Amino acid sequence: MSQDPRVLQSQRAIIEASIQVLLRNPDAGMSEIALAAGIGRATLYRHFESKDLLVQYLARQCLEETDELMAPLKQQGLRGRAAIEAAIDVLLPMADRFKFLLSLWDIASGNKKVRAVYQRQLDELADLVGQAKQDGDIQADVSDAWVVSVFDSLLYAGWLMVRRGEMSPRQAADGFKRTFFHGLG
Repeated sequence: MSQDPRVLQSQRAIIEASIQVLLRNPDAGMSEIALAAGIGRATLYRHFESKDLLVQYLARQCLEETDELMAPLKQQGLRGRAAIEAAIDVLLPMADRFKFLLSLWDIASGNKKVRAVYQRQLDELADLVGQAKQDGDIQADVSDAWVVSVFDSLLYAGWLMVRRGEMSPRQAADGFKRTFFHGLG
């Protein structure tokens, strides 16, 4: 992407408007996104040739933001349950940034870079799950893939509750942790 200040300003406007528009309506078209960004359709198409390419770019941005949010946790040397709980605390407030991707994931995951970054993040989570199993915080006989899928599902549920205004990010994080580590019984 260009470093021209006007181009960067347009790109930022496109990104923010796209996220907000797609949160409200994942089926929104490029015209609606351009209008919300305060630019013409032709300008939007100069930046992104199609909605699919725009969604894939947004997915990469969101995954990079996740990496940025997780970096300080990695530097703290947290492991197992403590690292998983810290990740929950960091990720739940991002409902407005990331939830739109859930309904557009089929498009987003069509990009090799998106799939690679997402797979790396899942692998890192699986490593934390393995540590939590070793520490006795997660049942050892439950497959890592299942635990990672449960994590993803609870993250989605938390984002949905926050997005609807039914819970604060803190409440959703607390519910997530209780459910993830202790179940519902």
